[in-house]
Amino acid sequence: MKEGLKAFLYQPTGCGRVKNPGEDARLYTAVEACSDFAIALGINIPTGKDSLSMKQKYSDRQVIAPGTVIISAAAHCSDITKVVEPVIKSDQGQIYYINMSFAPYETGGSSFLQILSAVGHEPQTISDAKIFKAAFDAVQTLIHSGHIVAGRDIGSGGVNYYSAGNVFCESRRWSNF
Repeated sequence: MKEGLKAFLYQPTGCGRVKNPGEDARLYTAVEACSDFAIALGINIPTGKDSLSMKQKYSDRQVIAPGTVIISAAAHCSDITKVVEPVIKSDQGQIYYINMSFAPYETGGSSFLQILSAVGHEPQTISDAKIFKAAFDAVQTLIHSGHIVAGRDIGSGGVNYYSAGNVFCESRRWSNF
């Protein structure tokens, strides 16, 4: 990507439970934080969509989904031979964890907590937008030079979740795991 983070088209989706105590304010705070982060990165998020009915009522109970803001991103790929996939390649080097958030590890909202029927209190965050942007650009340089051949974000489930997913993707590694 010639323009780094600016090459992406961003689409935020705000999910919340309007008309429930405190939820409008929480959604507003989340959207404001996304806006502040986008400005700090120097990127544009031109529009968004919402799903504001994340509460389902039944005769004996109600199910309330946690409020979230999800940002999808897509970018033009300038060299398709430099695309990395989330599959560990057993004969192509070491596995590294690159912490791009420079923040304490939190599990709030993670897949791990969801399998424990929990939500958590603190989600993972990014402590400094400028450092994140520099780390992103460095990773892109390493991909372009062939030093990174596979990769995946681990924001939702952590290293163990990512590792398990890779084992399932490459069946030859399953017997050696």
